[in-house]
Amino acid sequence: MEPIVDVDSKLEAIVRKYNVNLELSRAEKWIQKQPAYKKRMRKLYDACRRKALPIVRDQDGMYRFSRRALSKVWSEIFELACGRRIVLCTSGNLEKILLKTMSPEQRKCISLVVDQKMSTPIKWFNFSRDCRIKIRAADCYQYDKEDFHIAFFSTGKEVEDNIAAIYEKAGPSAKVLALSVYMDAKSKWGGRKQWRRLLMPDQQERDWRIYSILFTLKKQMELEKIGRIYKEYCLMEIIRIYLAIRDFENAFKYMEEYIESGYTHFDITSMQKDIKEFLFEIKKKLADDKRRNIIIRWFDAVRYDEWESMPYLYQMSEEGIRFKNAYTVMPYTSATMRTILTGKYLIDDKIYEIDKFDEDTCELLKDLDEQGYQFRIIDYTRFTKNFDRKYVTHKSLPTDYTVYPLLEWIGICEILESDPQQNLCLLIHELPETHVPYVGGEASVYNSFNSMADGIILQNNYWTSGMKTQIEESRRYVDNIFRFYKSMESENAVDIYMSDHGKFGHYGKRERETDYENVHVCLAVNGKDIEPACEEGIFSLINFRQLIQYVIQPSESTRKNCLSEYAVIQQIPFYNAPAARRWLASQLELEGLTQTTGIITDKDMLQEFATGKREYYLLDDLDEDKSDVPEYRERIRYLHDLHKTKIIDVFHDEFFAASIMLYRRLGIEELPDEEFCKLE
Repeated sequence: MEPIVDVDSKLEAIVRKYNVNLELSRAEKWIQKQPAYKKRMRKLYDACRRKALPIVRDQDGMYRFSRRALSKVWSEIFELACGRRIVLCTSGNLEKILLKTMSPEQRKCISLVVDQKMSTPIKWFNFSRDCRIKIRAADCYQYDKEDFHIAFFSTGKEVEDNIAAIYEKAGPSAKVLALSVYMDAKSKWGGRKQWRRLLMPDQQERDWRIYSILFTLKKQMELEKIGRIYKEYCLMEIIRIYLAIRDFENAFKYMEEYIESGYTHFDITSMQKDIKEFLFEIKKKLADDKRRNIIIRWFDAVRYDEWESMPYLYQMSEEGIRFKNAYTVMPYTSATMRTILTGKYLIDDKIYEIDKFDEDTCELLKDLDEQGYQFRIIDYTRFTKNFDRKYVTHKSLPTDYTVYPLLEWIGICEILESDPQQNLCLLIHELPETHVPYVGGEASVYNSFNSMADGIILQNNYWTSGMKTQIEESRRYVDNIFRFYKSMESENAVDIYMSDHGKFGHYGKRERETDYENVHVCLAVNGKDIEPACEEGIFSLINFRQLIQYVIQPSESTRKNCLSEYAVIQQIPFYNAPAARRWLASQLELEGLTQTTGIITDKDMLQEFATGKREYYLLDDLDEDKSDVPEYRERIRYLHDLHKTKIIDVFHDEFFAASIMLYRRLGIEELPDEEFCKLE
């Protein structure tokens, strides 16, 4: 196989030929840093002020428009309302300048102003009644389902959340118009120079928030009486975004809609043909690849019982070896990463102290190098920052969450651009679609949140909040993307499918079943020379190195080396100070945030907490703690003696300084040295 040089550039060149730009944010981010650019923007801003032209500045960029132009646009927008009550969704700082462009008659049509900050006084706005409420639009229950919502420019993320929340709560009858999107369409497609977006979005273009933009654009196209120009703009933006994140199936779907609608502003037919030919060329190149590459697909926070909701992934797992009883050591992503790289326990070997991943600290990387494999991790910065740079993909990735289709595409680029004589081991880590924030590219509902605290609220209301639908749709989206890219893969490649933990355990609210499901993970191996089977033996991710050895040299002996009599589970004390304060303030159960150790076998599970409490469960009866049942005392003693985990003394270890707050809240004080030695 001859390597293709810079696959990304070839694709972008094809798209650019048809005047579609996929890299707006990267270019704009660079431009914004230039002194000349800043100086020019300052002059433009001052000129607008002298001419009394309204200017809006926010995270989405800076906008300039004339009052006359916007006044005319208001007439069109109010006509779209079709007699409905009009609700303005703002964040408080921009309403004054925008409401002034309305006529007095138009202002009288405003029924409600939803405003979280209410920092801008608008006494001149003559309301017949007080229609301003200090609340986020996302939390507003005071509107009727038939209202017409106008989302002001505001800070982009807030407006996206508000729009998405309104659609989710009010259902398909909701009518919401994003003013910035509408005005962009007027400027770009109608040729009006009175409106100008001076800066393009930066962060939104290249991280998971792009999904909320897709959701909003699709809803915009459903508005009644919306013009063809506006619909064409929304449709083209959807195509551009899907191409930017390398979701080709959905891009082609909306290309077909663009063509069927009779739009001609872009030559979509020719662009679609060129992209398909390029993808066919890539598929052909990959088919000629004779290397036994290893592709590890890490689907974050997918519980073992959720496999069947991802039908293609489940089918692939059944065509190889599916490990029925695979367990992680500690149910956190970063902890699992350290476990599989080092083959060591988090507490016993203090691998939480490792700050650099290379062949000296990670046995897996050393093994792969000795076997003639180049390792590449394709992930976002939080997990790649600790790796030696030679192990990180050379492609540029954002610092925030990275969308799954883009990761798969980068994996293909790595294969095509690598030395055809050198085997590759790729680790592709998917996160935001199946983990908090549970977002995907084909969502019919969109609950958005940024913090872990928001995540806890949604998780604890999983069955009533609408999150269930969103999580299921996101998993299906991941499954569809996986199916597309799997179809391009060489038949000589070997795939490992895995997850790292479940969804709800260890977030302060402990529930017996979800604690078990939180450590019970998905694991399967599929590929050439791998005989299909359902392995019922115990597998711990501590043995991931042995699994890689089996993948490289499949045999009965290397397969048995992966299995063990039991799996050790551990939980280190919570050491993040801001998070520890949040848990303390939340009045949630704290015991599960201290050091926890345990054993899982093929029939039972024992957990022991820093407080001295023990819990013992049979796997076929996870609802009843049997630690006090006399007939199981001998079994509990046996499990306790299987693995002697060291005790972390949080009162003498600087790494766990924040944990002292949690321990003292639970009544655990500093132990004398002689008592601490007894615990060990």
